[in-house]
Amino acid sequence: MSKDHMIRSMLSENVNMTSNGCIADQLNLEEFAECYELFFDKIMEIHVSELKGIEGYGEFDEECRTEYGSCKEFLIGTFAEHQEGRR
Repeated sequence: MSKDHMIRSMLSENVNMTSNGCIADQLNLEEFAECYELFFDKIMEIHVSELKGIEGYGEFDEECRTEYGSCKEFLIGTFAEHQEGRR
């Protein structure tokens, strides 16, 4: 099963995995102020999803496994060194 299919199977039916027209990082403060409640609605929709059986932390690889075994490993691996695409 591909990682997209696996993630989709875990999420609530209310969660849309595709973009609905805006990317938060591309909004200026005024634009974000007009629609920030939508972001919190999406977070709450994800929150009700059943995630039992998922072990580890980080993004899923193509084999649907996470890179880190613990939250501590995830935080150290994510923030210890400068990584491409992060400030």
